[in-house]
Amino acid sequence: MTLRAAIYARQSVKEDEGIKQQIAVCKSRIDAEEWQLVGEAHQDNFVSATKHRDETTAWAAMLNEISAGNIDVIVSVSVDRLLRRVTDVMEVTEPQRKVRIVTCRDGIDTASSMGKTMLTVITALAENEIDTKNARMKPYADARHLAGHPTAGLVPYGYEWIPKLKRDEKGTRYAVVETEASVVRFMFAEVLQHSSVAALCRELNNRGIFTRRGAKWGTSTVRRMLLSPFYAALLPDRTDKETHYRAQDVSLSKARPGLWPRIVTENEVRAARNLLMDPTRLTHDGNTSRKWLLPGIATCGKCGSSIRSAVTKESNRGYAGQCGHFQRRADVIDQYVEDAVITVLSTPGTLIRLPDDDVDVPALKVRKAALENKLHEAYEMWECDELDRAGYARAQARFDSEIELITSQLSAAFKRDPLSDVVSVTDLRSVWADLTTARKQTIIRTLLERIAIHPVGKGKRIKSVEAVSGTVVLTWRNTLKRYSFNMPLEEQSGTVERTKFTEAQAADIAMALNAA
Repeated sequence: MTLRAAIYARQSVKEDEGIKQQIAVCKSRIDAEEWQLVGEAHQDNFVSATKHRDETTAWAAMLNEISAGNIDVIVSVSVDRLLRRVTDVMEVTEPQRKVRIVTCRDGIDTASSMGKTMLTVITALAENEIDTKNARMKPYADARHLAGHPTAGLVPYGYEWIPKLKRDEKGTRYAVVETEASVVRFMFAEVLQHSSVAALCRELNNRGIFTRRGAKWGTSTVRRMLLSPFYAALLPDRTDKETHYRAQDVSLSKARPGLWPRIVTENEVRAARNLLMDPTRLTHDGNTSRKWLLPGIATCGKCGSSIRSAVTKESNRGYAGQCGHFQRRADVIDQYVEDAVITVLSTPGTLIRLPDDDVDVPALKVRKAALENKLHEAYEMWECDELDRAGYARAQARFDSEIELITSQLSAAFKRDPLSDVVSVTDLRSVWADLTTARKQTIIRTLLERIAIHPVGKGKRIKSVEAVSGTVVLTWRNTLKRYSFNMPLEEQSGTVERTKFTEAQAADIAMALNAA
């Protein structure tokens, strides 16, 4: 009977090449023994065997396969790649589980009683070596943590590791990578304006902004980053070292100031954590995570049915009615709608803000920027030894309390009034280009009651923004929650839809559109 063999490969550092080499050695041994290789190799890359390997690891998956009776032999490069604790030996031996263990480089084979004995002895020696090393390193690790230094290992996106010979007199380990740090700041800014993580990932990927390894952003990666205390230069407390680090389990109240530059403020990290860890928060935000601008917002002008994204016969991005009445190019329609929205928001006197007791968003943003500058100056003084740690802590506490209040006020203002940060912008067109699709959709929904895309007839192609006029009808909301359009309303003949503007105002906006 041919034995069914499984490969287990593990290493503590994240290096694909090392895992590939282990798998190649194990496959050679399986081929030589003429065993049957079961499935793909079980790979734990960047996983330490000295800590508990939880249910998310390949180790746990392999144990389940053994328990199910699907594996007869485990093949690994060496004992230390497979086992580092005596408790691990108990997991793969009777009475817990019955499986043969073969290691390629140190000649262990538990088919014999001597092999079983040697496996336990080697593992026990390795465990003793680990315990001795940990006891020797503990004072150094405690002192390093007390000083505010992170451990070596995977460096957070936005930072780079500073080698020992290049460190300053404080021994700073992390330096900011500004190109990545700007992406991190963008992530926090978007999620604090109540954009979903899924919409944020889609926006980054659409803009061609990828991870450090060139991969597309995923929701789990972005969520973990937004929960991380490291971006606020906070060092997590050294708690149970047998468990894997999880950002959501970190207590910010127990974290200590880290000795590296922060990318965002502690208040922003706290606000992001409060949002993402709120159990009542939805896991999606409806249409705001769509890839294109108008699906879920615009409708067919002929029958009122919803539209969907499509690809035209010329391989252009397009919109099509669910009803089948039309299929049209999307880029010129998007541009037409966006130009109209920008014009309305930019034309003085078009929107009149209704009196209320809301906060002054522009003033709050200016005040927040000033406080953050002061906090940065205090940090630079601390770095230059012009301010001691206690002095920096006092400055941080003083400025952070007001920044936290302003952050919460801005977040609430954006939620109540999606236009609060765009109606007063001088050059809205340049700002609009940097907004996410989700943010644009929210503004469009706030301003427009209806966007009706009409069929243009078979064989006719609308290829310019100017030609869109008359084929896409925009019906504006007359009174918003906090704004009113400064224009009279008229009944359109043959319809109950409300008129967008008077003829003179429509002509002014058309002129502005043509000028743009």
